[in-house]
Amino acid sequence: MNEDIPSHAASNHADIAVVEEKLSKARLSMEQARKNIQDMHLRASMDGLVAVQENRQTMFYFQGMRLPEYREGDEVQPGSFVAQILAIDQMELQGKVAEIDRANLSPGQPANIEIYALPHQKISGRVKDVAGAAMQNGFFGDSSSSKFGVVIALDHPDSQLRPGLTGIVAISAGEVKDVLYVPSAAVFAKNGDPVVYVRKGGDFVQQKIKITRRSETRIAVEGLAQGTEVAL
Repeated sequence: MNEDIPSHAASNHADIAVVEEKLSKARLSMEQARKNIQDMHLRASMDGLVAVQENRQTMFYFQGMRLPEYREGDEVQPGSFVAQILAIDQMELQGKVAEIDRANLSPGQPANIEIYALPHQKISGRVKDVAGAAMQNGFFGDSSSSKFGVVIALDHPDSQLRPGLTGIVAISAGEVKDVLYVPSAAVFAKNGDPVVYVRKGGDFVQQKIKITRRSETRIAVEGLAQGTEVAL
């Protein structure tokens, strides 16, 4: 019997060592799980407005469909943007202008902005950037109605502004004096060049012109004499 005591003691020590090893592994797993949970909590490095992104991992999508925002419990693929922190004092407005207006815009021009959701707020800004290339329009990329992106920097961003709000922007392109202009309906495109049709006798003949400025209703031109009769 006395000879069995050392053998049982050695066996007990081995069992204790095994249990302690399991306890050490369990503690390590617990610490790793706790660290993973802590890593899932992100803190913004600045004050701002939280904008939850659209969940684009839907099973189907059709043109014009509004995608839902991410919600608690949604599965997220690695690299997906779930939310953004927007600095209110650096918010900008993005818009589009027609190709015919692109040449009249340049950085620094003042702009007056009316946000539909804030009808009584007067917001001012300036043109920050105008795209040099046209944006794709529609599925087939119809170039006949090309649009150019414009970025407006706000002078004093309103705290009520939110991503997705829409409105209208009036940009002052500067005053032009002592120019000859014709109605926009009098200018046509022929082989890529602007032309007007001027009266000669009982007919109207084609004449090339140079466009210097244009608005929705009037086009400033060169290459015509004052008082020339043109066709609409």
